[in-house]
Amino acid sequence: MSLLFVESLAIVTLNQAALKWRPGFKNFKAVFWSVSALMFATAFCRSSALYLNWKNVPSVMQYVLPPYQSLDYFLFYAFSRFFAPVIIAFLAAIAILGVFSLMNGRSGERFFEKEEVYFAPISVVAMSYPSWLVYIPVALFAYVVYHLIVLAFSRKKSRLSFYNLWFPIALFVILIIEFWLKYSFWWPKLKI
Repeated sequence: MSLLFVESLAIVTLNQAALKWRPGFKNFKAVFWSVSALMFATAFCRSSALYLNWKNVPSVMQYVLPPYQSLDYFLFYAFSRFFAPVIIAFLAAIAILGVFSLMNGRSGERFFEKEEVYFAPISVVAMSYPSWLVYIPVALFAYVVYHLIVLAFSRKKSRLSFYNLWFPIALFVILIIEFWLKYSFWWPKLKI
């Protein structure tokens, strides 16, 4: 199991627990920024640990670090391996947050609860790239199926809330990726 799997599983599970155990909790904006900061801090810690490992463990990798080489190779490697997936996911989360906020603002909060616009971005940041590329289509598909089921069994028009399904779908996608998709032939091609 990878550190990212454990970290994203913990973040999404804690957010779902906050919905269930503290129903009055509404400050998901702070949770979004905290999760984003945590993901960047994790990337920094992982790159620092890699640097120390390459420097202190006798292997050929110590020769790609100073004083043998400039720091450029390591910085590029750490950026592409640890920071780029977090940055891509963060930018996608900001875009999703903007779209959801715009949709919600124009429709008078008809689509989402006020704090619900942060649920998908929290999940996207927690999952990182490329996992969120699976999460968004699965969440949209689940919403359409949910909508069709409610339309089939209910005659009255009511607002369909996806409030309690954002984080369980994220958990489902994290587990599917960890135990199935990451072993497929195309998953490594998506990684940076």
